[in-house]
Amino acid sequence: MADFPAILGERVPYDVDGTAVLFLDKDLNSSIPYAQNIVESLNSDTRPGLANSDTYGGWYFCCVFAQPRDIKGVYVRHELWQNTLPAAEYSPDTTNGIDGTWLTLGSIETGGNMRNDIRACNGPSAKGIRLKSNNNSATKIQRVHIYADPVIIDEQRLDFWHATEDRPLSGQEANWGDIPRGSSGDLEFRIKNLSSSKTAQQIQLGFHALDPGNPSNPGQHLLKAPNSSQFLSAININDLAPTATSGVITLRRVTDMQAQLGLYTVTVKAEPVSWQ
Repeated sequence: MADFPAILGERVPYDVDGTAVLFLDKDLNSSIPYAQNIVESLNSDTRPGLANSDTYGGWYFCCVFAQPRDIKGVYVRHELWQNTLPAAEYSPDTTNGIDGTWLTLGSIETGGNMRNDIRACNGPSAKGIRLKSNNNSATKIQRVHIYADPVIIDEQRLDFWHATEDRPLSGQEANWGDIPRGSSGDLEFRIKNLSSSKTAQQIQLGFHALDPGNPSNPGQHLLKAPNSSQFLSAININDLAPTATSGVITLRRVTDMQAQLGLYTVTVKAEPVSWQ
């Protein structure tokens, strides 16, 4: 783990969490939602990047988050490495990426390594982020990873919670770091219902990866439900009443002896079938 700097916050799974991911024109007059395959490429670890905006200089990449987040860091892979973006901004109140108040995130320099080139920044209680591409139409943003912890508010949402302390699980605590082939490890956590009025029913946990690898990285992870002895690729846990927290869940990593070398991300998803 010493080979990489500490994770600055939770990596936003904006391809699956309800975030609106938008292309904004350079004059901020219009927005176009990206197709899902483009959103997945942007948030991936290895895919090449954008498509429909490639020929436009000075355009913006924008996310309007599903819930407020404290932005802590950004990684931007760009065709021009070590290039400072013309603008990097966040908004505490935007609804569409264009309206609202926009404040600077600071100077964001692009890079080529998704772990070593995360740029620290500060965007508290942000509803949105937008990053301006270089004005040269021949260059483009290829990948964007956003590190931002959810702001804990009363809303119809589940969150990953520390196994023994009354607080969210941090991004660094969920980071395996630099691990050898043939190794294993466990991480314990809980699930918390943040709603003060709704019960999360039939909660399902499983894995999601934009770059699964070969052998599959999700396939090298298992989950154990509270009060169970079985490790499975997907589990169900009991309903969670308003503000309730689950029992301890165990995430187990069993890294294959033939696992691909490189940087990979696996997301654990927790979704209720319904809210009542």
